[in-house]
Amino acid sequence: MKIIEVNDSHADIVGKVHSTAWKDAYRDVFSAEYINQDTPEKRKQECIEALENKRSRYYLILVQNVAIGIIKISLEPKNMCEIESIYFLKEYRENGYGTQAINFIKKEYSNCKIILWVLESNDSAIRFYKRNGFKFTTQKRIVKRGYDYCQIEFEYHN
Repeated sequence: MKIIEVNDSHADIVGKVHSTAWKDAYRDVFSAEYINQDTPEKRKQECIEALENKRSRYYLILVQNVAIGIIKISLEPKNMCEIESIYFLKEYRENGYGTQAINFIKKEYSNCKIILWVLESNDSAIRFYKRNGFKFTTQKRIVKRGYDYCQIEFEYHN
């Protein structure tokens, strides 16, 4: 597995992988109407805008030069960063790539407190983050994804 930092030339592939992996991850959670609003073009534009504002970084996760996932990191003040997105194509999940990606983030952002938000009902993601050293902060927020959903915050300190 290889992880590379994204530049504008990668925006198309980021859009495709992000949209496909996100839709697969939430197909049984969010409404079909909400899921279908997401498109590769929308994710491509999100990537381009994030790269322009310099507060976000995208990474492509590659296996044998095939893009299998994406990471989006938001740089926050005071030595903090947020994992905004970490998604893998369905056929590459549960093969250890997620742990490798988290280890990459821990190393790359070793001077930062790392936070992320996960749906409160996403038991498998919660188990994954806990296994990788993230702790629940007790913070919760409501997000609108067609309906209201509760997210909980996790953090990791190097």
